[in-house]
Amino acid sequence: MNLEEMILQQMQKLRQEAEETALAFAAKRSLEMALTYCNKKALPEDVVGVCVEMGLQLYDGWQGENIQKIQTGNVAVTFTEQPELQKKWKEELQRFREVHW
Repeated sequence: MNLEEMILQQMQKLRQEAEETALAFAAKRSLEMALTYCNKKALPEDVVGVCVEMGLQLYDGWQGENIQKIQTGNVAVTFTEQPELQKKWKEELQRFREVHW
């Protein structure tokens, strides 16, 4: 089982009635974000928990839980910021990060 499948499986356990396609996309996107931040093409299984947390926040945000404001004229949606959680991700992923010069 690859990392993306492991992340999706854990997310499905936590959001049992979630829409499958959106959950799968959030799992894939969270892994992509972790890989990009760490400047790597592959990561160890230790990142699954962080990616699950990231993916669930992405999924929940799409479900309207992180929407701060919706404007109908010129259609705009403003999401609440989650700097504390993003800081936590970075702190947890920092140990896997490679710096490229």
